Amino acid sequence: MKKYLSILLYSCSVNGEKTSSFDVSVKFFLANSDSEVREKIYSQEGETYKNEDGENVTWELKEIMSIDKFDELQSGEEVVGFITQLDTLKLYLE
Repeated sequence: MKKYLSILLYSCSVNGEKTSSFDVSVKFFLANSDSEVREKIYSQEGETYKNEDGENVTWELKEIMSIDKFDELQSGEEVVGFITQLDTLKLYLE
């Protein structure tokens, strides 16, 4: 199996109302291919919980920003990253 890191973009809603909050999460996977990583990501459900006010908070996967295979790391080496446009992020606010 190979080692992969992915950057995932999640949006937040509270009691079904979209908020302006996003979570950019980096996750580690062991898999045989990029497509297997993608399958594993899509098989995971978003997170839902109650906040301190008793409201339902949901984090929903919006986009896989990147999936990168990596081997040995050198000190100071970039592990994973992505470049995006503000217009891309704005799509998730509507």
